[in-house]
Amino acid sequence: KEALLTALKDGKVDAAFADALQLSFWVSSQASAKCCSLFDGPYPSEQFLGEGMTIMLRRNDAILTAALDHALAALSRNGRLQEI
Repeated sequence: KEALLTALKDGKVDAAFADALQLSFWVSSQASAKCCSLFDGPYPSEQFLGEGMTIMLRRNDAILTAALDHALAALSRNGRLQEI
């Protein structure tokens, strides 16, 4: 990933396709030297990217796992998860 961002900043590539969350932080950081901007909108593709995001936790953190499961289920029930 670092090589891709360096090539983008140095003008060796015209565009990059990567995780939007990580790119948004990079674009707004000093590391990007304000070289670039993000295209509008997401690129949804379940075939290549899967259905959504993954949250990884330590195996032995049952309380946090249950809290996140509960929060995600509540968001799903009220439709907010689809908006996010």
